[in-house]
Amino acid sequence: MKTKTMKITGLLLTLVMLVTTLGSFGMTAFAADGAATTETRTIMLGTSHITGGQASNIYFGTYQQSSLGTTQPTDGTNGVDWIKSDTAINKDQGPYYKIEPIKWRVLSNADGKAFLLSDQNLDVVKYLEYHSYTENVTWEKSTIRSWLNGYGASSNIGGAADSGIDYTNENFLDTAFSASEQLVIADTTVVNDDNLWGIPGGNDTTDKVFLLSYAEAMNAAYGFLNEIYSTHTRLAVNTAYVYGGGKNGTSSNIKGVGIANSWRLRSPGSYAYCAAYVGSDGDMVPSGNEVYSNNSVVRPAFNLNLSSVLFTSAAVGGKPTGTGLTATTAYTGKEYKLTLLDSNRNFAVSDTSAKTVKPGDTLSLGYTGATTGTNEYISAMIVGESGAVVYYGQLAQAAQASGTVSLTVPAGIAEGKYTLKLFNEQLNGDKKTDYSSDFVNVSLTVCNHTGNTNMDYEAVPETNTHSTTCSVCGETFTVAHNGTVSYTPNANDSTKH
Repeated sequence: MKTKTMKITGLLLTLVMLVTTLGSFGMTAFAADGAATTETRTIMLGTSHITGGQASNIYFGTYQQSSLGTTQPTDGTNGVDWIKSDTAINKDQGPYYKIEPIKWRVLSNADGKAFLLSDQNLDVVKYLEYHSYTENVTWEKSTIRSWLNGYGASSNIGGAADSGIDYTNENFLDTAFSASEQLVIADTTVVNDDNLWGIPGGNDTTDKVFLLSYAEAMNAAYGFLNEIYSTHTRLAVNTAYVYGGGKNGTSSNIKGVGIANSWRLRSPGSYAYCAAYVGSDGDMVPSGNEVYSNNSVVRPAFNLNLSSVLFTSAAVGGKPTGTGLTATTAYTGKEYKLTLLDSNRNFAVSDTSAKTVKPGDTLSLGYTGATTGTNEYISAMIVGESGAVVYYGQLAQAAQASGTVSLTVPAGIAEGKYTLKLFNEQLNGDKKTDYSSDFVNVSLTVCNHTGNTNMDYEAVPETNTHSTTCSVCGETFTVAHNGTVSYTPNANDSTKH
């Protein structure tokens, strides 16, 4: 009898050592039933972990930022996307610029939307491009509003340019965001209050992209100092494209690369032909300067609809490449990239019945309706009962619209109840937006029967057996006096141990 007790004790000791070993590889966040703690991980469902007040950053869209000098890059070299600028050619910058992901500060995450402000100054654009002398104007009729959103000439008719300026073919919205990204940018009611001198702010507007107002740049909930004085939370540095002159081609009074610069607000200044701005020290300048100023540096803002975000990942390295599932790890950073739901995808899995498996088992899954391409994949994640993503990976490149993929259950996964999520996604690289089908969910039970019977082997008489039910998977099995175990699979499970 003592020998059997020693065998069981040895088994428990082995399990303890295994859990300890897994803990050294970042697995201590997982409970014995496979549920994870609520800590932020490299892959996260939803967006509740993204916090406002500038505590988090999101990469979304792309724009010309770093200078590539005077030599034209070779197409496709190291995956470099670039443009040639005819205007940003000052101070030894350009004319070639690298198109790079845009980093945004999260001002708030509320009511299903993330309010975002560009981390850096992105361009140099006049508030009003009509002429070079003073003209009364509000945000509604400003050319900078039309340029940000791609509006036609009718949106900015007035003053010396009776016919307005058409920005439908050359604008920030179409340059910075793909058609799919634009679909998740919310239409925002932009409030334009009168200022402290009673200068009219004009009519409220509905826009996708806009500049912050004076009040928004003073809002403590957004991470700003509710004072006019200098604060680091209002500082924004220039890109090389801005230093080189940006869209206007103006280099006068523009600070260097990586140096904080003043940036334009949409609110009126001390006169109707002025607009307020934030100073290069992060101070508020409510009196502003003339709307025709050539050195108006632009920091766009917008609201992102979060309902289309399937999951987020660490902006760099959050999605391991290769075939197979990899354990997610704790993430202490604050920079994220997004995987958006693409409603045009029709990915499906033929067998979605519940599965009971052991670590190391292989599942073969048939699929249809995959979008194919060089950066298209059939991917999967395993989600614990707490909702934490514990494993993620690409199972295979989507070379065919229909086929079969294999999934190996990770050797280190804990026993417990999980959801296996399968999907067809487009991977675009670090800091770039990815697109995916909706999840296909499969209930997954991982069980070894080890440590879940709560039996006393020594209590089994030598001539008898004892039946019990596994507390993890619900299967019935029989234990004989000599320790022999036989299983009766659960009729609701489509697989066996």
